[in-house]
Amino acid sequence: MTSCIRASEEEKSFQIPFQQVGLDPNQILYLGESVLTEKYRGLGLGKLFFHEREKFGQSVGLKQFAFCCVVRPENHHLRPTDYKDLSTFWEQMGYQPRLGLTTSYDWKDLGENSKTQKLMQYWMKIVR
Repeated sequence: MTSCIRASEEEKSFQIPFQQVGLDPNQILYLGESVLTEKYRGLGLGKLFFHEREKFGQSVGLKQFAFCCVVRPENHHLRPTDYKDLSTFWEQMGYQPRLGLTTSYDWKDLGENSKTQKLMQYWMKIVR
């Protein structure tokens, strides 16, 4: 499963960080979550998800692509022992974390009694 939407169609709190660094959310395709169950991993579907969403964005005139991910410490208690950091994959796909482009959201993690704030880092790719 994967999704994408113009960043301008997301909630206002999501758009503000782009605007604060001088980026127009209407010109950015936000790549939403990609979820693959374990048996489908390693088959190239993640790359396909990125390529197809970028192809769609380009077909409607967009050249900027972004997603965001939660920033957690390496020793976070919910991190599985077999956790695989995806930053190398994202970099291979042409994305880089955009310094200074972050936001935060509150949600209740497993084992938490209440919502807590989570830092989110935006990653971007610009196609020329």
